[in-house]
Amino acid sequence: MAFFRFIALDATGNKETSTIYANNKNEAFQILQKMYKEIISIKEESYVLNLLRSFQKQQLFNKDELASTCRQISNYLKSGMSMNSIIQLLAWEENNKKRKNFWLQVQSDFQEGLEFSQCLLPWQERLPAIIIAVLQAAEITGEVQSSFKNLFTYFERISRERNEYLNLFIYPALLIILVLFVILFLSNFVLPSFLTLYGEERILPKATRLLLLFGNIKTLIFILVLIILFFLVFALIYTYSNLRLKVAINLKVLQLPFLGKHLIKQELINLSFSLSLLLACGVDLVKAWTYAIKSIASPYLRSNMEQFTIDLEKGVDLHLVLMRCKVLPKSFTEYVKHGERGNFLGEAFNLIAENYSEECRFEANKLRRFMEPALTVIIALPIVFIAYAILLPIMAQWEFNQIF
Repeated sequence: MAFFRFIALDATGNKETSTIYANNKNEAFQILQKMYKEIISIKEESYVLNLLRSFQKQQLFNKDELASTCRQISNYLKSGMSMNSIIQLLAWEENNKKRKNFWLQVQSDFQEGLEFSQCLLPWQERLPAIIIAVLQAAEITGEVQSSFKNLFTYFERISRERNEYLNLFIYPALLIILVLFVILFLSNFVLPSFLTLYGEERILPKATRLLLLFGNIKTLIFILVLIILFFLVFALIYTYSNLRLKVAINLKVLQLPFLGKHLIKQELINLSFSLSLLLACGVDLVKAWTYAIKSIASPYLRSNMEQFTIDLEKGVDLHLVLMRCKVLPKSFTEYVKHGERGNFLGEAFNLIAENYSEECRFEANKLRRFMEPALTVIIALPIVFIAYAILLPIMAQWEFNQIF
């Protein structure tokens, strides 16, 4: 397996530059033919060069910043400001050097007579593809202001979903760190006093010696380094493994009882939000599908859904194509089926996203309610052990004094 860098024209004739992972050049070309109108060039690229490109071409904006920027532009347009004035104002207010250069370049291209979406094309690898697709459709219909408002809603939803899960794990992480600090403090400042009392560490009870061992800073650092190295090696193996292995590993993860279903729903939320927005802006289904599947992080789901494009181009119903994917919930295909038959597919995808968002939120709240007592028990165990390890030598010394 190798990376192949390509330049291609999409269905609307816009040039796109990106990379694809395939066994050989012919396979990469066949995959790209299903996704693009014309392939201009394709060549193999080394792993190192691809990795360096990925670091150099990080996204200019995170989801929160995109939501804020789209809201600003929508409000400015609603107030009657011209797009040129808005771009100039955003460039003037921007403090980040890279983003400031971005806005200045966009302003320069816009003043030359290009449409706003065309000004973003040179930056397509550093911006979400959905922005360009939505704006291209909006500039045809003249609904640019409402499109920016819809983009704000889209990114705000995605950001909210992500932040909810980050907040879910902040509390447990803080408690675990607190317990580690307590162990370190007791092991390095309290327990050493027992050494002076007993004279030798080997005379201390086993529990106390064990706490001294794990509470030692050097030991703790060694354990942390081993854990970090393990995850780093696993990440490197996964990153440089072939696509089939990635897909196979990901499929096993998606088939896990609780976690798998939850991950699938999260992917379908992102996909459905994207499709709902694109279809509402007038983008045709095939093009909307091509852009929307870029929001999917799962290798298994993405590799399956990339193959559906050619069937959609032939006019096959989407719900029939989706039935081929093993892990998709039946409710998803049923929603799509009724949306296609009732000619309200965009609204159906919006309902799917809202429904799965509520389900995931309910599951997260249920997990949060379970997590609090579980964390109490988990944290109580080391605290009880610490208390036992501290009191044991004290009780042993007291018994020794009673005898003698």
